[in-house]
Amino acid sequence: MHDYTGGIIGRYTMYYQLYHIKLALKMGKPVYIMPNSFGPFKNEKNVKMLNKILDKCKFISARESISSNGDTNGLKRDIPLYPDLGFFLKGEEKQKVYKYLEKYGIEPEKEKYIAITARPYRFYNTENPEERYQNYKESFVKIIEYISSLGYIPLLIVHTRAENDHENDEICIREIANELSKKCKYIVLKDDDLTCKDLKTIYGICDAIVGTRFHSVIFSMENGVPAIAITYGGNKGQGIMKDMGLEEYAIKIEDMSYNVLKEKFDKLLVNSEEIKLKMDDYIKKANSDYQEMIQKIQILGEK
Repeated sequence: MHDYTGGIIGRYTMYYQLYHIKLALKMGKPVYIMPNSFGPFKNEKNVKMLNKILDKCKFISARESISSNGDTNGLKRDIPLYPDLGFFLKGEEKQKVYKYLEKYGIEPEKEKYIAITARPYRFYNTENPEERYQNYKESFVKIIEYISSLGYIPLLIVHTRAENDHENDEICIREIANELSKKCKYIVLKDDDLTCKDLKTIYGICDAIVGTRFHSVIFSMENGVPAIAITYGGNKGQGIMKDMGLEEYAIKIEDMSYNVLKEKFDKLLVNSEEIKLKMDDYIKKANSDYQEMIQKIQILGEK
């Protein structure tokens, strides 16, 4: 929940994000807000409106410490901290997914893959949004070609499909793929029939991920796959990477460039074992916190 764009767009965004909650409260239904991100906020009226609604919810939770802390979330209130639920999604059975991947020529036991997720992005409140978006795509083109030159196969995954062009990853990935050189070996994976469970297992076959869609990063990390996160739209990406002790591998989308990506990617390959230990420590604690959250919700449900 955020209004980082400010102005009329930020006001509309906040109404859109809160509509279903306001409707449930109006109908007398108890509302439980599962681990979410809060902020940043540019409009004090939105902050007041959100706090008023949160006061009426039965359970509220934040998925990373920036959104949990009243000093940093913009709400001036502390919110209980619990892990993102994406960490606890069970992936599809591995052999079933491996068989599916055969039609794409993907052989996890013979080749090494690096997952790539990218999305359309408008670069709100910048003087040159089209130029920024073009730079974003060009940075991906160059890093994909670099990854290919190292002997990995970049796996460009359409993580989110939508009728809305702004949310349809296929558009951005197609534009990136069209610019790749003929000598670059890569695979584009897109299929409307893939479930989130399928995707979680697919990310697990990779050696690393450069991901814009943050749940592609979460799915990868829960599988022990190191990640570079391209973060946007609020605190979720920066916050979760910070909580893992991996904030140096988070790049704000506004700061993205090929040089930054290459530097981070090279460092990620060198430090992959250290990164995996940090991810493992975080996920162990996350499992404990997840069970605590379940018990708390069960108790609240009985009241």
